[in-house]
Amino acid sequence: KQWYQRRVRAGNTKISKVVISNRVDCCQDRINGAQVWVRDTMCGSVTYEAGKDTYEIDCGGAVGRSVRSVQNDNYLTLCEVQVIGSPAKDASDAECWDKGDRDLKGLGYNGSKSTTRSGKTCQNWSEQTPHSHGFTEANGYWEKGLGDHNYCRNPSSKYTET
Repeated sequence: KQWYQRRVRAGNTKISKVVISNRVDCCQDRINGAQVWVRDTMCGSVTYEAGKDTYEIDCGGAVGRSVRSVQNDNYLTLCEVQVIGSPAKDASDAECWDKGDRDLKGLGYNGSKSTTRSGKTCQNWSEQTPHSHGFTEANGYWEKGLGDHNYCRNPSSKYTET
């Protein structure tokens, strides 16, 4: 399996498309079947056409911090990869945590997602039931974006996937 990954400098980004420039000096058909991924979303794959050296893959606004090109059946030989998108500014554009960036562990997220990946509704931060916790205003955690809401946050930098 061959792959290439490009990190997007702006952080979480709505990726509209990825433009791949293929090699023209040799081996042009190696690009056939190459897949383009944003996080866990496959945007599409390249179908090689003789004489064509640029391929656009529509990502439909998939949100992530990096784009991967994966070739399962051959060598991946690319000339250039251009990522076209815009910063994901509102809560509907962002996720709590991006698997492509384990170092951040969701620390910078302040959107309004309120369910876990498995579909469970998150507990309100100002409540102590059904689970008690120490992330309270009295303990100084409101400055980390907590409050009277149940939005996804990670105030302690510990990571738990649910």
